[in-house]
Amino acid sequence: MKKIPFLLFILLLFSSCATLVNSPFTKINLYTKQDSVKVYLSDSSQFVYTPARLIVVRSKTPLEVTLEKQDLKKTVLIPAKLSPEFIFGNYANATLLIGYLVDFSNPKRFKYPSKVYFDLDYLNNANLKYKTKIEPQFALYQCPEGRKRDIACPRGTLSYKLSVPEGNSFVINKQTHIGKSFGFLGITGEGCYYYRDRRFFGVGAGMLTDFIIPVPAPYDVEGEYERSFGSYLDLLHGNDFKRFSFSYGLNISKYSYYKRYTGELYPEYIDTLLYSKVETRAGLSFSTVYRFNEYASAGIKYLPSFYTFGPGEFRYGHFLFLDLAINFRINTRRGK
Repeated sequence: MKKIPFLLFILLLFSSCATLVNSPFTKINLYTKQDSVKVYLSDSSQFVYTPARLIVVRSKTPLEVTLEKQDLKKTVLIPAKLSPEFIFGNYANATLLIGYLVDFSNPKRFKYPSKVYFDLDYLNNANLKYKTKIEPQFALYQCPEGRKRDIACPRGTLSYKLSVPEGNSFVINKQTHIGKSFGFLGITGEGCYYYRDRRFFGVGAGMLTDFIIPVPAPYDVEGEYERSFGSYLDLLHGNDFKRFSFSYGLNISKYSYYKRYTGELYPEYIDTLLYSKVETRAGLSFSTVYRFNEYASAGIKYLPSFYTFGPGEFRYGHFLFLDLAINFRINTRRGK
C-alpha cells in the first residue's frame, strides 16, 4: 500500500473552493421599470441612476438598497444565497467535508443575484432572474476604495505562491531508454519581487510525483511497477498582462526513476527495489498563469532540460504540469 505524504493531503483538503476562488466582493446589476431611479446603498450617501451596477461585500445577510424617484422613496432587501463555487466546487475538487467546513467560516460562500429588476409600484414582485443585454454605465461601491485591489501587482510587491501540481508529464531516463511518465500531485512554491509595476524577478522550487489519481488516496500494487519523481529549483523573470502572468528563466532539476517489485509474503507484502536512476540536469523554465482573483490562480509550467551533470551529456528531458495555486502578497511600499 502506497501513501501520499501528509503535507500534500492537508494542502488538498484545505483547497476550499469558495474561500480561494471567490473575491470578497460581488456585482449586482440593478434595473427598474421606471427610468432614472436613484439607488443608494445603506452605508453610503452617494447614489447612481438605474440601470446601475452595485459592487458590494459578500455576506449572508440581505443587502439593503434604497430606491428614490421624485417623492417616492423605498428601501428593499436583496436576498443572499449560496454561491455555485461553494455548492459544487468542493465536490469537484474532492475536498468535500473539510472544504465545506473551511468555507462555512467565510462569507465568500454567499452571493447576490447578478441581475435584479424592480418595479417601484410592486416592490414585492421583484424579478431576481432578470434577463437583459443592457449593461449599466455607472457603479456604486459599498466597499472602501482602499479595499478594491488590482489583481496585477505594483512595484515593491512581494508575491508568494503555494500550489499543487496536477497532470504531471515527465520525459525521463528509464532503465534502457528515454521514456515518458504521467501522473498527479506534488507541491511547489514560488516567491517574486516586483521591481517595476507588473514586472518581477522570482525563485521557485517544487517536487512532482506520478501518482495514479489526482487526489491522495491509498492503493495496492502487486508485481513489477515504475515510479517517477522530479524536483526543481528555478530563477525567473516575468511580467503581468491583465489577469495573465508570463515568466521565463533557468532551472536545475533532479530526475528520479525507480523500478520495483511488490510480492505477497504471507501475511504481508514485500516491496523490492529492482532498478533506480537519479540524474541532475540543467535547462530552461517557462510558465503562463491566469489569476482568478488576488488569491487563486492556475497555470501551465514547462521545465525542459538539456544538459546532464555527471556524465556531461546533452540530452532532452522535461517536466510539464498544471499548477493550481494559492497566492499571497505583501506591499513593501505601503505608506510611502
